[in-house]
Amino acid sequence: MVPEVSIIIPTYNRANTITYCLQSVLNQDFNNFEVIVIDDFSSDNTLEVLSEFNDPRVRVLASNKRIGAQQARNMGVDNSRGQWICFQDSDDEWLPNKLSKQLDFLTRNNYKVAHSMGYLKKEGGLSLIDIPSIFGNVYPKLLINPGPMFQGLIVKKECLYKIGLLDENVPSYQEWDTFIRLSKFFEVGFIHEPLFIYHLHEGDTISKDSIRSIEGWNYVVEKHKEEILEVAGRPVLINHYIKLLHDSNVANFPSMNTKIKEELNLFAIEELKTLGRVEQILIFGAGQSGQECKTYLQNDNKTVLGFIDNTVTGDEYSSDLPLYKPNEIKNLLGTVDGIVLASNGRVHEMAIQLNEYDINVPLLDWRLIKLGEFI
Repeated sequence: MVPEVSIIIPTYNRANTITYCLQSVLNQDFNNFEVIVIDDFSSDNTLEVLSEFNDPRVRVLASNKRIGAQQARNMGVDNSRGQWICFQDSDDEWLPNKLSKQLDFLTRNNYKVAHSMGYLKKEGGLSLIDIPSIFGNVYPKLLINPGPMFQGLIVKKECLYKIGLLDENVPSYQEWDTFIRLSKFFEVGFIHEPLFIYHLHEGDTISKDSIRSIEGWNYVVEKHKEEILEVAGRPVLINHYIKLLHDSNVANFPSMNTKIKEELNLFAIEELKTLGRVEQILIFGAGQSGQECKTYLQNDNKTVLGFIDNTVTGDEYSSDLPLYKPNEIKNLLGTVDGIVLASNGRVHEMAIQLNEYDINVPLLDWRLIKLGEFI
């Protein structure tokens, strides 16, 4: 019988975890599947442990050199027979109803890609992973932040071939890149139930993990840079760069830190040029960042007409300048040359709000204007 689902498990030196991982897959209450384990040239006894599984549903493919998890996953897909593909990591577990729940969901809904919630196992305890409950057209959201995990994914094999299989060069955040590419063509379903257990192991050094994480985030951002700018907007790209700047500084990763500073400097130069062309300004954000922005602009001989804020109430507002709601700005557009978005983390949301009201004046990013303070 042709299996309905093919489960791909790349492994490398996981002799101590592959048994519970594989057993959790074989214990599914849905049985029409195959398991393809790709051993990535392990130097321990992983292959010996795998040979003890006497189950016709399990196939082991052994690489004769190190190829990496992504190439191993692609090898599994190319050797699969099922119409649905699932990925599992060789140190994690599935709950017994993972496949049956997902296939039932897919039968009742018209999705070719779906993901689920999951548990984190750490020091013997379980807690829910903060996986965004995103579904439908998630492409714009995934350009902003990572989301689903491989362990909770089920996808039609044809969809993976549509995107040219998995990118084998991504250092980390491989799920993020894969889901961005899938969501560009397919809507994504979400099952509001934890169906896997992600094991957090101690072992790799913090610095090693940090560097790889930064390299992966940067790889995904640079790969999808034009899409981020076009679909999500410039504030989102700036968010990514500021995160990379902060993380590379903390991780003592000077080459990445220098690269990101150069990227941000290019944006800052353009921002200051735009600021030089505007005189009458509103500041979106009446909090601490907004007050700092007001002082800077007034010292630069700009006229600050007031603040925009939909979270601050009259009782909380202490400035002598007028306070406006976003929907009141239209009446001021004849006198406003530009709006400065003054927030450390909400600039993207601010820009979206203003775009809803068809605000046709330059929107400037306070983080770029004050760039000299943090680089």
